[in-house]
Amino acid sequence: MDNQFFILEKLQKLTGIPLHYYGSGGDILFFSSGFSESDDPFHADASLKGVFLQASGEKPAIYLEQESIAYAHFSDKTGNVLIAGPVLCKEDVNATHRYAKAHRLPSPPPLAERTVDDLATYIALICKVLTDIYIEERDILSSDAAPQTNEEKGPYSWNMQRQMMGQADFERLPVEEELTTFRHVARGDVEHIKKHFNRIMLVKHIPVLASDEFKHHEYMICSAITLATRAAIAGGVEPNIAYATSDMYLNLLEKCESIGKMLLLHKDMMINFATLVKQNREKNDRVILIEKCKAYIEQNLHTHLSLDKVANVLYVSKWHLSREFTKSENMSLTSYIAHRRVEVAKNSLRFSDTPISEIATYLCFSSQSHFTKVFREITGCTPLEFRKYQKQNTTHSFGVYI
Repeated sequence: MDNQFFILEKLQKLTGIPLHYYGSGGDILFFSSGFSESDDPFHADASLKGVFLQASGEKPAIYLEQESIAYAHFSDKTGNVLIAGPVLCKEDVNATHRYAKAHRLPSPPPLAERTVDDLATYIALICKVLTDIYIEERDILSSDAAPQTNEEKGPYSWNMQRQMMGQADFERLPVEEELTTFRHVARGDVEHIKKHFNRIMLVKHIPVLASDEFKHHEYMICSAITLATRAAIAGGVEPNIAYATSDMYLNLLEKCESIGKMLLLHKDMMINFATLVKQNREKNDRVILIEKCKAYIEQNLHTHLSLDKVANVLYVSKWHLSREFTKSENMSLTSYIAHRRVEVAKNSLRFSDTPISEIATYLCFSSQSHFTKVFREITGCTPLEFRKYQKQNTTHSFGVYI
């Protein structure tokens, strides 16, 4: 244990982040020089220690207080609790004054300025030293094991007093940045959302919405579902589909039993709405591509047509065109061209006396025999048989009419 304390002391001096290590009964096992006694919030506010002793689990977790102050904490296998922090995790000139007032300190404490990511790395290293268990930083940042407080546990509780005090100079997410977040949904930018979704940023920039922390997150995510629904509709998703998806997530949100599950649902919701937009745009792009392809084919049935030529004209790869055309029409592009040429040939056979060889040449068949073969495969008869049959039926129809 002495070796472990030695390492902890060196880590504290290297980072400037205070450490408190308590036994399961609340007795101090290790106290770093990160605070003097007069600056130590755990000494001035006895109930602060009790919150972490009751709430800490074996998995390290981050706790944000007043949106600008962060702690990291965990419990080892014997029930001892390690608390790292507090640190100032974002620029806020009044944060230390509010903190001092909340924890009955005579003056603002000298808090180290560190990001939440830094704190996660710090607590992961300490966890390895004390327990020989390595935890990924991303697992720490996604944990919902923050202390759950109530009105009886002190001024750091999630209460109305804290709400009024904390939001006077609260740094909200700039409107443009908030709009940008939902523009990624409207653009169907799924990969960007997967890569950049940051729940810590959400917690830091969303003001207190309810006196209960669980309700606060529920309201926050409910609002996000509404905004994402509107963004998806703006991105081209049919309203009935968007609203049905919204209803599904609202029902799932109601069933969430922890903040962690709500945050996972939030990310899944954002990705799903963006995916709907992406799929809708891909569908629309396919429709436009196929219509352009058909129009070009219709205008050029009398010229040589190939997959390569049509793809070049439409400025797409032949593989993409072939895949999208088959998906849309349930037949290959080559087969579609043959069917259209046969339809045109049928009209010539039905309403003119143009020689079959000329029809074959005009529609770019390599020979009359090739034309006959393709015609029979599609219609079940030869061009000559089709012409005779049509003329007989036309004569018979006229006779009846007369």
